[in-house]
Amino acid sequence: ALYAIVSDTMPICGRRRTPYLCASALLFAAAYGTLTLPATVGQPLLVCAGLLLVHFAAAVSDVMLDSVVAERTHSQPQLATELQSLVLGFAGVVK
Repeated sequence: ALYAIVSDTMPICGRRRTPYLCASALLFAAAYGTLTLPATVGQPLLVCAGLLLVHFAAAVSDVMLDSVVAERTHSQPQLATELQSLVLGFAGVVK
């Protein structure tokens, strides 16, 4: 995905995944926070923009977590199934 290419080619402070994961978490929280404001009631455009940002942040975090799992499985192949199960299980609980 495009997010993975961007994080691979443009590291932030020498890190390729963590800053993008943190930024997506902040965007996720801000977008949900915007949706809870009373000003969004009766504003379909604002609600759509907030939902778009929520889904964008979720997509970025999903790609970053998959990238981390892929990196870890290269160095420790015996943990591949456990790591993938952990990520998918956590995603099922959160979503």
